[in-house]
Amino acid sequence: MRIVHARTGALIETVTAPRGVAVLAHRSPNGKYVAGQLGETIDIWEPAAGKEIASLAMSVSNDVQSADFDPSSRRIAVRQTRSTILLFDIEKATELWSVDLGEPIRCLLFHRQGRYLLAGAESGNLFVIDAASGKTERTIAVGFPIGAISFAPDGTQVILFNMRGGYKTLGPARR
Repeated sequence: MRIVHARTGALIETVTAPRGVAVLAHRSPNGKYVAGQLGETIDIWEPAAGKEIASLAMSVSNDVQSADFDPSSRRIAVRQTRSTILLFDIEKATELWSVDLGEPIRCLLFHRQGRYLLAGAESGNLFVIDAASGKTERTIAVGFPIGAISFAPDGTQVILFNMRGGYKTLGPARR
């Protein structure tokens, strides 16, 4: 797998998965780990050490199209089915919680401090989920299908990208 710079396309690193071909690849915030889906597992490996550090079992073999590490790089949230999100503890290789939001989810993003997980839905709902419990704290209707979520560089606003083009900002975000 090749990891390239998002803006320039320049090669940053080539990573070889321990086995198979990853459907999804995602790098941790500390730059130490890479996650990839291989069948019914999300495998976390440490490219610098050349070893797999965790294999996280999912109950369904389904293409994971969205995942995000928490800011500490100790947990990873994945969208397992169209509407179900799982949160795993990487060190213990255990599922912490799962939640079915009842509608197709397109993207996930942890808040910078890791307290909340944002989930963007095709319906236009943004779910604010307590990362410790998996409980939905708030649902915000934004009026368009959410294809991606990002934070503004200063962390004060959430940027929601429309699947059909364009974006909307919400803020200020809780710090």
